[in-house]
Amino acid sequence: MSTRRHPQKALGWMGVRERSWGSWAMEIRIPHTRLRLWIGRFRYALEAALAYDAAMFCFYGECLPRQRKFNFPAIQCLAIPDHLRIHLTIATIRVIAADYGRRCAPLLAPLVCPAVPGALPAPPLVATVPGTDGAAATADVEAATLTDDHRGNNKKYFF
Repeated sequence: MSTRRHPQKALGWMGVRERSWGSWAMEIRIPHTRLRLWIGRFRYALEAALAYDAAMFCFYGECLPRQRKFNFPAIQCLAIPDHLRIHLTIATIRVIAADYGRRCAPLLAPLVCPAVPGALPAPPLVATVPGTDGAAATADVEAATLTDDHRGNNKKYFF
């Protein structure tokens, strides 16, 4: 018998999966496309689940489409006004989501899963949106990369 560890889903949280070596990965589909946005790798599943919620908020706001849902609907996600949120670039959403997941996990860990230590600083009260002055927001480069998903399938990801 093999003692190889098999990855698993993260407690039913959307957008989160465990890597075979123990870290957690998070990606989300970009609305109205077949492309995936890679948000990043996280030390804990809770960080990845919170990053998913932040990305969902950046794409859709508070009113999600019928088939989508937040992992933690009772938690207020981000304080980004709609007039700024609709102008976020893919690169900016990736940065905001990853940062939110890593900063908020220590605060929610005792409520959701007590085994996660609070090793990260407290989250910001208001999300900072880099490059929202109009020209700088559109100047971000969104590079699409064709990557191998370790099963021989090539998929297009935004980085």
